[in-house]
Amino acid sequence: MKIYDAQVVVIDHHPTCKELASIVDVHVNPHYVGSVYDFSAGMLCVELASLINPITISKEQLAFIA
Repeated sequence: MKIYDAQVVVIDHHPTCKELASIVDVHVNPHYVGSVYDFSAGMLCVELASLINPITISKEQLAFIA
């Protein structure tokens, strides 16, 4: 992605490493705010998607699919 000058966004719920922070533009991770495993990456993606564009399917159904 970087060779095409695209921004890289990582949404994850696992503990992070220093190397990742140096190669991505945005890293969404609950560990950065003191959470451990309260949120899955699927849940984070659904919330982000609904902020970008309100969805017609219920968030619970979409999170289940993700």
